[in-house]
Amino acid sequence: MVGFAVSINGWIWVSTEGRPPVPVVPRPNEPLWEVRKRDHVIRCSLRYRGEWGVEVQLFRDGVHFGGMRFQTHTKAMAFAEEERVQHVAEADNA
Repeated sequence: MVGFAVSINGWIWVSTEGRPPVPVVPRPNEPLWEVRKRDHVIRCSLRYRGEWGVEVQLFRDGVHFGGMRFQTHTKAMAFAEEERVQHVAEADNA
């Protein structure tokens, strides 16, 4: 069996197909919405994780405080919308 091994950032990747793996080009986060709650700003963005799906990331005043990963963009967008509705409701009640 012919294989190929390459070290990327300290990790060893092995391919049995005889060619190196295709490097993944990172995509910038996709900002979705921003809500002001009292004296804080809550932001939501999408981060694409390649074959691992799409991650919804939540930030409070620029600091990551939560997130969830989904297999499809549609499910990630539905979750982000649920979070937006919840945060807007909380901001209106503040």
